[in-house]
Amino acid sequence: MSVPKLETVAITLFKNGVAEIAFNRPKRYNALSPQSYKDWLHALKWAADTNDVKVAVLTGRGKFYTSGQELVLPDPDKKEMQRRRDTTE
Repeated sequence: MSVPKLETVAITLFKNGVAEIAFNRPKRYNALSPQSYKDWLHALKWAADTNDVKVAVLTGRGKFYTSGQELVLPDPDKKEMQRRRDTTE
């Protein structure tokens, strides 16, 4: 079974059966977003279902394991709101 590529979590499977599951948003201090939770769950389910994985190690890339819940989420409508402000001024 191949190692999945995820948006916010990096998985490395070593030959000895160790799966490293790492939060991979170091510029955001590995803050947990809704996407992070989805990727984390996907990674854990993958590790549980893969016979080659004997143990999973959770870690974080960069300085921090995780800083906790992300307080500011990206707003998909931010550009649209800015465009409307620019056209009404």
